[in-house]
Amino acid sequence: MPFSLTDVIYAALLAVVFTWLITTVSRVFKAVISRTSEFNYHPKNIEAVLERCCFMFPNELVRFNGSTFTRGMKVRVVTINRRTIEGKFIGSNHENVVCVVTDESVIAQEIDNIEEMASVE
Repeated sequence: MPFSLTDVIYAALLAVVFTWLITTVSRVFKAVISRTSEFNYHPKNIEAVLERCCFMFPNELVRFNGSTFTRGMKVRVVTINRRTIEGKFIGSNHENVVCVVTDESVIAQEIDNIEEMASVE
């Protein structure tokens, strides 16, 4: 049974509509993912960022290898992967994760993955 010209036109229109729908959904999904994965860290909202970090990391004091670090101290953290993080210590939480705010980003690191932590001051 051969297809008529009308069937071919309907199939072509349906293909265009499905293609448009799929690309639109894909763009929306990518936009939502990129906005949720980006953490706006601008000088304008630094107060909100620090407030949120203090809420998520309520412990102002952490002890690491005999040294005590308190909120606001400048610290240098070296991870087991040899990544060096230098910034302001914000705090820790009950899951043994510490938070450090650098000039460019906010970094949370598990204490088990920290090789060295020292005061910079």
